[in-house]
Amino acid sequence: MAEMPKPGCYVDSHWGQYAIARAIEVATELGWEDAEASELAARHLASMGPSTAPGLDVDEFERLVHACDEAEAWLNDNRAPLGYGWEWNDGDFGMYPESDDA
Repeated sequence: MAEMPKPGCYVDSHWGQYAIARAIEVATELGWEDAEASELAARHLASMGPSTAPGLDVDEFERLVHACDEAEAWLNDNRAPLGYGWEWNDGDFGMYPESDDA
């Protein structure tokens, strides 16, 4: 198994609508595998900013959103040490200490 990543922010909120695609890239770099999601994420990121690359259609974007949920679950099962979890926090995505406050 690969070394556990360090806690912290991996995708900050400046990514906007492209944050989920970047989060999928992070999960892929850490060992998560989903070829379709990786391809959709790459296409979505390619359309960012001044670009002539076509964006995703509504169905593809919805698949990307669901894949991001799956990637987050995988990261929590496979790349989060005890007491930490992968999650979204105010538009940022990363691995943060779990809180006992509820």
